[in-house]
Amino acid sequence: MSGKQEVKGKKDSKGAIRLGRKGDPRMHKAVTARLADPKLSLVDALRAGGFDIPLDAEGEHIMIDGVTLSQRKNQLSRRLRIERQSVDQVTYLGVLKVLLFMF
Repeated sequence: MSGKQEVKGKKDSKGAIRLGRKGDPRMHKAVTARLADPKLSLVDALRAGGFDIPLDAEGEHIMIDGVTLSQRKNQLSRRLRIERQSVDQVTYLGVLKVLLFMF
């Protein structure tokens, strides 16, 4: 047996290996909706993503597909934070490359 370990996972379009679960497509849509309109509330972004949330549902104990509303909102906030961090990192690297080539 060789010293290399085989990494299991699917490759994305850029050839990078993606580990973990694919994710709920409704959450992907909710992230996209909130990024497009930052003034949108988390609940409204979840609704835009396709989650069936009653109109008067601001209580945290409401269950949506076996998960509480507060858990859905926390997950959406986490995904938004990760998305913003990745955009900031790409922007930083782009600026760094420009500065390096200037000198």
